Amino acid sequence: MDAYKGNETILAVDDDMAMRIFYDCFLGVLGYKIIFAKDGEEGVYKFKQHKDSIKVILMDVRMPKKDGVTAYHEIREIQPDANIIFVTACQEDTLSLQQTPNLNVISKPSSGDEIAHRIRMTIDGRA
Repeated sequence: MDAYKGNETILAVDDDMAMRIFYDCFLGVLGYKIIFAKDGEEGVYKFKQHKDSIKVILMDVRMPKKDGVTAYHEIREIQPDANIIFVTACQEDTLSLQQTPNLNVISKPSSGDEIAHRIRMTIDGRA
């Protein structure tokens, strides 16, 4: 797991409290600073506040107030090269998102190792 350690800031946008706790515990142990948002609306707001320090966004797809895809487009208007990794439990969403070239998608459930690997690859420009 040492290869996945970092000190960068990650914005985790997910309406599921269990996922936010998982990100906090697992990624926090790896050294990452985590900023949390409970829906896409709050995610866009927090991105605007911290855009200069956020290196990766973990974005759920289905959330109240504003879904992840809508939030993704709004964030890309602010910063076109923002690193966004979609994390979704819905197979339909996974298949749909994978049709768009260059989208980074992880299906839930996924291991912490897989998430940490994808984060590190994305930050390092290899994903």
